[in-house]
Amino acid sequence: MKIVISLLVALCLGSPCHDNPILTMADPQVDSKPASIRERISNTTPQRARRVRIVEEGWPSGRLTTAVGRHTYFIDHIQGNGAGTLPKPIVDPTGSYIAYATGTGCGYEGDGMMAFISDVFGKTRYPIIGGAPEKFLQYKGKVYLLLADGNGASNEENSFWLYGVGEKEFVVHAKGDLAEISEGVFSYGYYPQGDEIKPVGTVTIKNLVNRESPLLLLARSSPALMRHPTYRLTRRANTKMFLAKGDNECCWCCQTDKHAVIHKARTKVLILGTCDEGGYQVYYGRQMGKVRKRDLQSMK
Repeated sequence: MKIVISLLVALCLGSPCHDNPILTMADPQVDSKPASIRERISNTTPQRARRVRIVEEGWPSGRLTTAVGRHTYFIDHIQGNGAGTLPKPIVDPTGSYIAYATGTGCGYEGDGMMAFISDVFGKTRYPIIGGAPEKFLQYKGKVYLLLADGNGASNEENSFWLYGVGEKEFVVHAKGDLAEISEGVFSYGYYPQGDEIKPVGTVTIKNLVNRESPLLLLARSSPALMRHPTYRLTRRANTKMFLAKGDNECCWCCQTDKHAVIHKARTKVLILGTCDEGGYQVYYGRQMGKVRKRDLQSMK
């Protein structure tokens, strides 16, 4: 028996048994004084992972890395936002994915941010929405990411999203805010007028995933609301992306005369909405701007 136990211990020490992801990030400040229901949603790291370590060096920019076992992996370079309210990066319960935000310069006082997701080894990362990642959830073996709308794009104010990580698609876009009252159980309400929330009821992870009552779902077909974010491909080489002005009121559709060039055909760009005068709101290569509809095609 002693020999068997010794062998098992030796095998575990030499394998990923002890590879719990640890996060380190140089600099982005974290809002330590939440003031809204959205900010009060639990943002603790899952049990599988250790806490995020924040090291403020060279603010407002910093490197985001993970440490898995004895190895460290570069994830991304984080750009701070004007308000200094970037949320902490979070790891999913399986220790496979990391979600984080980087500043965009848009929004009130430049507090806009873009949410990204990556594997913990930094091999694959991509933007998913203008907003803030809040918590990973698990349901029936699948991993989901809860996000709050942010000033990164023309999103519907006071709403939230649920993103299916494995499927790489959004499951829910609903009006209002959530506040976690116990593990996997949330109080739910919305803002009919101003800053005063109107309680609606309680929802579980099951309600979220299945888009069930009492959620006030935001319809994809409503012209007044933004459709689910998606991706498109450039139709040809050297596609022009007219850069956004970068002011608070007109960040995506009001572009300058300057433009960036997306050199390769069939380059994937993130579409966050449409402009009233035509064209798509686009996020690509850490830049924001407008691309003409005829210059993009579907992913098929």
